[in-house]
Amino acid sequence: MFGLFDKQKNADGKYQRPFYSFRSVHADKVLDISQGGPHQGKAIIWEGWGGDNQMFTIVKEAGYWLIRAKSGQFLTVTGPQDNAPIVLAPKSGQENQRFNIQEHPGSKDHIIY
Repeated sequence: MFGLFDKQKNADGKYQRPFYSFRSVHADKVLDISQGGPHQGKAIIWEGWGGDNQMFTIVKEAGYWLIRAKSGQFLTVTGPQDNAPIVLAPKSGQENQRFNIQEHPGSKDHIIY
């Protein structure tokens, strides 16, 4: 298990899932669910400001990771083609919501695919 994903206890002793922002190493911007304009509801890369639409948690399920937005919906790839939009949708259990996460030893950087 990745150290980054360790669960933390709340003050009442129950475990919580921390929320993360996913930063692009190349663009130095974060994953953002657009709140307006032509890309509304789609995942885009945007300046990080810590809004709820930039906060995600990850859930391990059947050997894959699901990425849940703070809103409770899941990142969902809309097609198999290159450059397919990523949107939020209710949990379906389908392959288009499953991600692999590869750790870079000695770094906080990870590859999500």
